[in-house]
Amino acid sequence: LMNRKQSEILKQAFSFQDSLTAYAYVVLQDWNLAEDVVQDLFVTVSAKWESFDTSRPLYPWLKRIVRNRAVDIIRSRSKEFYCADEELLDLVEQSFDVKSEQDGKERRSRMSASLKDCISQLNEKSKKLIEGFYSDGKSCAVLSEELKRSENAVYISLTRIRQQLRKCADEKLGVEDAL
Repeated sequence: LMNRKQSEILKQAFSFQDSLTAYAYVVLQDWNLAEDVVQDLFVTVSAKWESFDTSRPLYPWLKRIVRNRAVDIIRSRSKEFYCADEELLDLVEQSFDVKSEQDGKERRSRMSASLKDCISQLNEKSKKLIEGFYSDGKSCAVLSEELKRSENAVYISLTRIRQQLRKCADEKLGVEDAL
């Protein structure tokens, strides 16, 4: 069972999921890898939440974890990726932060409205799965027990639903607004 502090940290971390995925995408230039990095982030946060200093803001800590994981991926796949150096990543991060601050609120508001509309179009099974994972903060293991499906099947379903939601949101927002 999660304690209250862990639950609050995870809930707040989930609220940054879109921004962190976009950041990982900027670094990696691959949506699937970006999503994987953010999923890894949630596993890391679940395991290391006690080391987080709650007197400090959460987002920079989360972004550092995402950046470190993205750099690890770049290093491990150096033949596939252009090898980015630390200075370049710092510049990308700075420009991303500036753009995020400028565009953030308006874009998040449009994205939120689009996603709510897209979620309302999902079938009941998919809605239940998405709400269980994101709103209720249930793990794939818990959802697999509740739904009597394998953990892998739940993970695959979540991935497909996210892709469906992204496609729907992209269509609603237009390609230039969708990051």
